[in-house]
Amino acid sequence: MPYSSSQSSPLVPGVSPVPIFYREYGAGPPLIFLHGGWGYGLYPFDHQIEVLQSRSRIVIPDRSGYGRSTRLVVDLPSDFHYRAATETLSFMDSLGIERAFFWGHSDGAVIAAILGFTAPERVAGLILEAFHYHRLKPRSRQFFEALAHQPDGVGAELCEKFARELGRDYWRQLITTHAKAWLQIARESNGPTDDLYAGRIC
Repeated sequence: MPYSSSQSSPLVPGVSPVPIFYREYGAGPPLIFLHGGWGYGLYPFDHQIEVLQSRSRIVIPDRSGYGRSTRLVVDLPSDFHYRAATETLSFMDSLGIERAFFWGHSDGAVIAAILGFTAPERVAGLILEAFHYHRLKPRSRQFFEALAHQPDGVGAELCEKFARELGRDYWRQLITTHAKAWLQIARESNGPTDDLYAGRIC
């Protein structure tokens, strides 16, 4: 099972080194898949791997806090997408990937978009799936409130998926801190048109 190693990551302050588990398929120009806020196993990339691995080097990391990578040591802050973008660049450096295409799903799409304007020289192209744009997400507030305070309320089937993907002793910690981070993002919003990118994308 492949791991990369970086000296540090802003997602897990004080931890060094930071091992990142990743999956790798195929050969060709690098395509990095960035998973969403519930981890890779909830929305896997199997069909895309089957279709694209004949012409792309597909790399799929578990970012810190997820899957087989380093677990969180502090709660996720409201700028966690930006911290994850920084970690992604370190991950690329550890594998010697100078430039890549990115396919991001949900939170992964936010991270990919941030990479697009903070490190454009490292980005060959972007695919943004289930993309989040605004900081204030009023239709999601009740959902995030429930996850933040009663994660088992999502139902037995989803709880079991979380347990398998994230660890039975850990999944509640991650799911609640993720929901609380999104609630904090909303509290910090300057109104319904305020976006996650400080106006740097249209």
